[in-house]
Amino acid sequence: MSDNKDKKKDQEGVQRNFEAAYLDSEKKYRELINLIPLGIFEYNLEGRITYCNPMGLEMMGYTPDDIKDYLHVSKFVHVDEMEKVKGRMQSLFRGDTIEGEEYTAVRKNGNTFPVMLYSYPIIEDGVVVGVRGVSFDMSRSKKIEGQLTEVLERYEIMLKAMPDLIFRFDKNGYYIDYHVSNPAMLFYKPADFMGKKITETGLPDDLGSRGMEKIKEALDTGKIVVDEFILKG
Repeated sequence: MSDNKDKKKDQEGVQRNFEAAYLDSEKKYRELINLIPLGIFEYNLEGRITYCNPMGLEMMGYTPDDIKDYLHVSKFVHVDEMEKVKGRMQSLFRGDTIEGEEYTAVRKNGNTFPVMLYSYPIIEDGVVVGVRGVSFDMSRSKKIEGQLTEVLERYEIMLKAMPDLIFRFDKNGYYIDYHVSNPAMLFYKPADFMGKKITETGLPDDLGSRGMEKIKEALDTGKIVVDEFILKG
């Protein structure tokens, strides 16, 4: 009986420590997004902007209320480049990634400026549901190199504070993101699991099912769920 109590106490301690580390990492991540000197935005399949970080809003001259009302991604780009944008959006909706393209951006007041844009599809349940973009103002090119270095340093510090291996899943158990401090720790290549369900990536059946149970438990309870298992290479 005493051993069971001690084991339960140890498990509770592990969970508390994990929760504290997770919350601290989450806080650092949010601070990074708020302070990062790059514009980060997301839009859905209709082209409606659903998220824009503080720097993105400042860069484009909009406010959070503008996002809430209704703001189409076409408002961000010069009319002469809309055909190019439409073509790129269709590629992204098919799941392609577009890195490092230059556009002429348009602020709310009508002023234009050059931006470099990186765009990635947002995948849920194995299906593209929108696009995430990262942009920087090329008119500030003299300052951007130092700013990017600072951002990368902050990002590196944030990741070092996180556990060695992190996977993000949607509510149905599909991989939507990951972080690994050492790529050698991955049993599979990212292309073999990203956008796929945890039960469809070659893991032992019991582990895949167990993973689904833990995801459901976390969603149902709203709490961090701790689990331990061993993968043999």
